[in-house]
Amino acid sequence: MEIQNNKYDCFSEIVGYTDIKKKLEVYIDVLKNSEKYLEVGASIPTGIIFFGYPGVGKTLMCKAFMNGLNRKQYIIRKNVGDNSFVDYLKKEVQDAIKNAPSVVLFDDIDKFANEDEMHCDASEYVCVQAMIDEARGKDVFFLATANSKGFLPLSLIRKGRFDETINIDLPSIKDASLIIEKVLSGMEHVDRIDYEEIAKLMDGGSVADLKSVINNARVQACFEGRNKVTMDDIVNKIIEDKYSSCESKSYSKESMETFAYHEASHAIISELLEEDSVSLVSTRGYSGEVAGVTALVNNDDYFYNIEYMENRILVLLAGKAGVETLLHHTDVGSVSDVNRAKRVATRFVIDYNYFGYSESDPESPEVQKLVGAMIKIYYEKAKKLVSKNKNKITNLAQDLLKRNYILGKDIKKYLLIPEIA
Repeated sequence: MEIQNNKYDCFSEIVGYTDIKKKLEVYIDVLKNSEKYLEVGASIPTGIIFFGYPGVGKTLMCKAFMNGLNRKQYIIRKNVGDNSFVDYLKKEVQDAIKNAPSVVLFDDIDKFANEDEMHCDASEYVCVQAMIDEARGKDVFFLATANSKGFLPLSLIRKGRFDETINIDLPSIKDASLIIEKVLSGMEHVDRIDYEEIAKLMDGGSVADLKSVINNARVQACFEGRNKVTMDDIVNKIIEDKYSSCESKSYSKESMETFAYHEASHAIISELLEEDSVSLVSTRGYSGEVAGVTALVNNDDYFYNIEYMENRILVLLAGKAGVETLLHHTDVGSVSDVNRAKRVATRFVIDYNYFGYSESDPESPEVQKLVGAMIKIYYEKAKKLVSKNKNKITNLAQDLLKRNYILGKDIKKYLLIPEIA
């Protein structure tokens, strides 16, 4: 039998995560119509555990699943002392057994005990295991959420107790765009928002992060006496929150010019090598010694394609090449970029046997020599790319000095600027 999409509407409020919702629909059907599954010899599952970063929506997904089951619900979180919490655990699960069919959620189960991976046999986990076993065959289904499985005993999360392990990742750019659209849809006082660009900027952010940055933008707009949130409000809040921006930093005109050419070189070379690879380029001051940022969109194929990795080395070295080729002075702010390029080059030497040399120690003299040779070769390539596209880089740098940030979608117009031989 083919399971149809949206057979159960309990997930209608959850945007994205289509594959996970389809999987959970099957479990709901099994639990609501167990007789037909038993007739074909299938066993009825006991539980599902969800893992994922804080804020990705694990608990929200569980609550939607529980609503789809239409059973008596029990949500257990640790909010009392250790000894009384074990008693509380027993009482709640025993009550769930009495009121079966029921569903029990152990929310943040990895916080039930303060143990490490070498001592994950705390009484709380022993109790959870015992109660799941006691409820076996009594029509009680168990859910659990956790940020990490490292502190949980394998005996607890094994098949038979939690039959399915579901990892909820950070939302993809596509899903994030839909989430942002849903958060903003129907809202008053919102003006001309580009959902996809926000999603690209928040690449790597959780659902909670997305909602928080939008709310912070609304608060800031209201504080400034404006009744509409703009794209600029949201972008500025993302820059502040994600990159620890500090606008109060004051730099000389010469330093700002260096930052602008450095970041413009990163951005132009990245876009030339891989279209739509940049989400933001900015010359604002940031925490620590960083001044300026070029944010690249995560590429799912990056670790499976040598060309992408070579491009990344060129992009990392392009900032240094841009300053030293176009402004003719040493770029002292490129140390971090060069070190990151060296780390990528080290993978070429050690992990991919790029030069036919077998060595596992990244600090060995031979590896360091090969990495240094690679960086020299790619730096010369980066300088040639910069020289070939100096007009594009210069125009972007000059606009950055005026605007302090430019979105990835707007970089395309700079690529159309002709070069004069």
